[in-house]
Amino acid sequence: LDLIVNNAGRGAVPGPLWTADPDDWWTTFDVNVRGVFLGTRAALARMVPRGRGRIVNVSSRVGNVAMPHASAYGVSKCAVTR
Repeated sequence: LDLIVNNAGRGAVPGPLWTADPDDWWTTFDVNVRGVFLGTRAALARMVPRGRGRIVNVSSRVGNVAMPHASAYGVSKCAVTR
């Protein structure tokens, strides 16, 4: 394994935070952040013993700027970026 691109993501239903379904909010966060973690973890298991490999995490500018009514997506992409 030479390269993994963590590109999977999920957008949430847009709307004010106070109307968001908590389970839907966490599902978006879980897919976008935990997905990167699990993909990276699986790749590293093969890359580290070989001493090489590349990991590319795809995020979004939404992780760096405020976007009204997209808190789950924005917070999760910020986590990926950081």
